[in-house]
Amino acid sequence: RVISTAFTWTDGRLAHVISSTDINEAKNNELLIKRMAYCDMLTGMPNRRKFEEDMENALSNAQARDEGIAIMFMDLDGFKQVNDVYGHNGGDYLLKHVADMFLENALTADRCYRYGGDEFIFLFENTSPTRACEYREAILGTLGRPFVLNDKEIACKGSVGIAHYPEDGTSYWQLLDKADEAMYRDKEQRKQSR
Repeated sequence: RVISTAFTWTDGRLAHVISSTDINEAKNNELLIKRMAYCDMLTGMPNRRKFEEDMENALSNAQARDEGIAIMFMDLDGFKQVNDVYGHNGGDYLLKHVADMFLENALTADRCYRYGGDEFIFLFENTSPTRACEYREAILGTLGRPFVLNDKEIACKGSVGIAHYPEDGTSYWQLLDKADEAMYRDKEQRKQSR
């Protein structure tokens, strides 16, 4: 940053004072603060705050363009048991593993968020209900791949609920509630089928 000021010196001559400040550190701090505000520090995924902002923008775009939006709420099945058996480090490892799978997947890479705990959420713009169901199956397929934790192979599973704009609601909270309800119905169906 450079600041220049002109003024009249005591003897009547025009003088300039130029000063400069290195703002790289301030800019780096600004980027760090923004990253901390919008990024889940454990997984590196965008967080709930970022999802809320993106969802509001997506709703605005969908209303203007008369397009559909699908949100999917996902909860990991059996996460508490992983924490109980392997401790919180094991649970953190599982969350990082799941996040990496979704961040590396072309379908979900820029559409997934860590909502909190063992909950993840996906946002698909310009999507029909039929396409949303196909995406849901792809997400469950990605999640179903086993991984190794403390020399034991673990199959990670999840329950996913879908809400579609405008059929299931027109506001952020209506859609989130519908996706959450659908996820719990999916979880119950999975328990009953075991």
